[in-house]
Amino acid sequence: MPKKRTEWADLRTALVIAKDGMDACAVSRALELPPPGHGRTSYGPGQWAHSFTHEDAPRLSDQIDFLALIVLPRIAVLENLRSEGYVVEVAVSGVAATGCQLPLTRAALEQLRAMTLPVSFTVLTPDNRPAEDPLSWLV
Repeated sequence: MPKKRTEWADLRTALVIAKDGMDACAVSRALELPPPGHGRTSYGPGQWAHSFTHEDAPRLSDQIDFLALIVLPRIAVLENLRSEGYVVEVAVSGVAATGCQLPLTRAALEQLRAMTLPVSFTVLTPDNRPAEDPLSWLV
């Protein structure tokens, strides 16, 4: 019997906007986000993000659904930011050990496609160190 593979933990899905010297408050105003509900907006030098964590929704597909509610009505604003030199992307991250899976439903893939934004996936290891064998995930 094949061993059960666990899923990524501490998932976070975010709309990330970045540009050197950007005004994060101007980005927030341009996006006209609704009052806080699910998700959190954060920013620092050169970066703005609105993210959903495992506390908002434990499954990736649910986080993508929440993100789509923010992104899809604002596609024109995001495209305008991209034309002004901003990097705009969907970033997915989580903690994963060797052999962990990240299930992604067909509906979630369709939502990502509809957003028309680049998507990045970042794996954080439980101890924040790389596996000894870089191909061990194929096991």
